Amino acid sequence: MVESLDGAALAAKATLTNSLFRAGEIDRTNDIPEMKRPDLIWSMSAVFVLGTLILALLTHNQEVGTVDIHFDPKTLKSVHSEAWQNALRQLVITRTKQFALERGFTKLKKLNIRRVEPVAKADHRGRMRDKFSMGIWVADKLCSHFDEIKTVKECSRISSLDMSESVRRTTQQFDGKAFDES
Repeated sequence: MVESLDGAALAAKATLTNSLFRAGEIDRTNDIPEMKRPDLIWSMSAVFVLGTLILALLTHNQEVGTVDIHFDPKTLKSVHSEAWQNALRQLVITRTKQFALERGFTKLKKLNIRRVEPVAKADHRGRMRDKFSMGIWVADKLCSHFDEIKTVKECSRISSLDMSESVRRTTQQFDGKAFDES
């Protein structure tokens, strides 16, 4: 399926200790006055995954143009959702283009984020609503088989990444620790 769409997939995971994840914790940023720690980690991880996927495509000399993001529905507060989408559309695009320019990647001139939309999952009987719910189903299956992805050598379009350390280091900054502090 991924190959027929000329697509790529990156399944990523982050394992954090309960002392850092703290489901009841409320964090703040300049543009988000209040967000639950799990929501912070989810949105930050999505930004990391997108940047990593774009880098992987560039490394394999793939053209990267219009990106549509379809995701499992998430109940972020509207201010958080808006800030997250702004980070995807502005920060990720700007930083990625800068990174590509510095490294001589030329297949990134038309990069933009067009859609960022939640997609309903399959119904309770497993019927897909449309091609987007099928994509969410595929993503769920890839993530559930994260440990098996590296052994599938025939499909270079699917890769996996354990980003636990990057997510841990970034999240701990909300607790007043530096990124490079252990």
